[in-house]
Amino acid sequence: MIGRLVAIVTATAFVAGACSLLPSTTASRQPKPCAVVYSVARCDAMTDIVAADIDKNRDDVVSVAIVPDAPPGGVHLSAGWHVRVRIALRDGSIHDKEICGGVVHEPACLDEPRLEIRSTIDAYRDIPEGSSPIPALTPSAKDEATPIERTSVSIPIDRVGPQEVVVGEGSIPNGIWSVGMFDFADAWPDDIALRDAIVVLELRSLERDGKPFENAYVHGWREGVERVRAILHFDVLWFRPGATLELRNVSVG
Repeated sequence: MIGRLVAIVTATAFVAGACSLLPSTTASRQPKPCAVVYSVARCDAMTDIVAADIDKNRDDVVSVAIVPDAPPGGVHLSAGWHVRVRIALRDGSIHDKEICGGVVHEPACLDEPRLEIRSTIDAYRDIPEGSSPIPALTPSAKDEATPIERTSVSIPIDRVGPQEVVVGEGSIPNGIWSVGMFDFADAWPDDIALRDAIVVLELRSLERDGKPFENAYVHGWREGVERVRAILHFDVLWFRPGATLELRNVSVG
């Protein structure tokens, strides 16, 4: 909390200094500290996007401001005009980026940003039109299958960059993937920044002849059960020492 207050004060000082160098404008057209305009969480999300665009992260940023930028005459967008975000870095450089133009649902464009859950099961269920129906699950395979179920999973974060984490191993009936879901213990943790705020759940076969779970029709039906491994993918942009990504109610089967 102290760090956030310092950031807000720093942002205010930066904007005041920056505005003194600009031509005289009305107060409504002058840059404002991000935390004055939006929530701290949304400002963090905006910082992550702009900083990542120049291969930087929150530790490199000393202030964040919102620069009023009215749309050209005659432009009418149902979701509003873009937001111009300005960050000042420790090296003294200043960078602007326009985000949230048009209908956008990324975290930085929401009043209450949240991490997003994605699963390759969505594409897996997209069966080509005209394909033959996949056979029904057999009672014996359903009884033998061992779904991957975890009440909680704690993932320590100790480095930046793309990461792959095994959630667990189990088996699914007749090789048909039916469930792939989880929740976040904290919808928007303040000690981690993930690229695009996304965590992806993937399923991989452990069978010698197992096929990728890219599409149910292509993967196909098999006798008995198929041994599988559930994996998470995410890309860490920034983290605070000791940070963990906490998951709840993991269910894969």
